[in-house]
Amino acid sequence: MSVIRGVGYILAHAPDMVLSCGTTQTTERILNPDSEYLKAVSPALRSYEDVVAYMPNQVYIGGAEPEAISVDDIVKKYARHTDGKIIETTEEILAAYTELKELKEEIKALEIRKDALEETIKMAFGDAEAISYGGKTLATWKAAKDSEKFDSKAFCSANPDVSMKYMVVVPGTRRFLIK
Repeated sequence: MSVIRGVGYILAHAPDMVLSCGTTQTTERILNPDSEYLKAVSPALRSYEDVVAYMPNQVYIGGAEPEAISVDDIVKKYARHTDGKIIETTEEILAAYTELKELKEEIKALEIRKDALEETIKMAFGDAEAISYGGKTLATWKAAKDSEKFDSKAFCSANPDVSMKYMVVVPGTRRFLIK
């Protein structure tokens, strides 16, 4: 029985393979051995130093990390915060913060208004399932079907020894709070 005991990655620099094994180059060498194309291939190949310094290759061999371009990238790299670390930010981020804070206040006011309008409309239902105007149904308000749910709190309370065997630690996630 075969067993994999380890794995590894390599980054091979083999520019001569392009010249001797490439389909286009091999065909060109047979049909037109003195072509300008063949003369231009070799000088266009990267040196070993250039290949090693190329950012995607640096990432591949572990010499560099790609720059974060999304919040998901930040969360993957920094799933946890550094206690006590505070970064002094830029004017651009301050402007985004100010706009976001104002927007959240507008949304809160809109949510309050929305809730009040929903309450006004729901008061018109009584025990009906729908309301209409001019024969057109405007809204419905129906009870969902009954369902069954496992009461984990009651189970843990009644069976603490059993439930402890199945407890797992769930890592906390970063919460974004506007102050």
